Formats: sequence, structure tokens, C-alpha cells
Amino acid sequence: MTGWQRPARAGGATPSGRAGKLAAELERRCLNGITLREHGRCVAIVSGTVRSRKRHRRRGHDAGCRAVGIPLSRILRFLRARDSVGVAPLLAEAAVNAITEIDAWGTRWEARAAREAVSDSIRRQITPRSPAQPRP
Repeated sequence: MTGWQRPARAGGATPSGRAGKLAAELERRCLNGITLREHGRCVAIVSGTVRSRKRHRRRGHDAGCRAVGIPLSRILRFLRARDSVGVAPLLAEAAVNAITEIDAWGTRWEARAAREAVSDSIRRQITPRSPAQPRP
């Protein structure tokens, strides 16, 4: 170990590395959701249990479904469940900002632009890192 390297943390990742991984996972999930949305579907209908699909149909699609194909409540639950370094509020803010922007487009929704809006919003908060990407 040289003088400028920090020792590895539990699980082999530093807090900034874990934050970057969570940002990358959020971005990946949103981009996958946009692909579903592009085909007129949302994650809650495609992957939910029978009970959750019925509940979702009854309540209707929210801004998250309309913008990125994922209910906003599901995005927020995912962030809270996976956050081990306290970045969920930052990433939740990024997700809400992107969803608000995209939802405001209404019928002018476009998958390419939605992908850009999501990526830009997340990357303004935390730089996503893939698990295999080395630290700078």
C-alpha cells in the first residue's frame, strides 16, 4: 500500500465507491424502466406480484411510471434499502428532479431525451461507477 491509498473497507469498497455503485444501479434501473415505458409498460405491472399489480392498476400510474416506467415509491424504497453510506437523499432528489422534468413533457415524451435527463440528473449528484471500475 502506498501512502495515498486508503485501506479497503468492509466488503472491499470505500464509501465513495459504494455511493457510485448505488448511483450506477439507480441509473441502470431507470434506463431499463424507460425501455419498458417506451413500449407502453411499467415495472409495477411487468414484475409485481398479482396483488401489487392489482393495487397498482387501482391506484393508477404516478409520475415515475409516466416518466421512467417505475413508480416513484418503488425507486425511493430501492434507494432506502440499498443505501449503506447515506446517499439515498441525494439520489432521491436526483430521481425526483428527473421525473418531474420528464413528466412535464406530457405527450412530448421521448425515450432518448428521458434517458439523457435521468443520466444528467444522477450524474450531477454522484458519479456512477460500475463494480469493476477502478478508483481514480
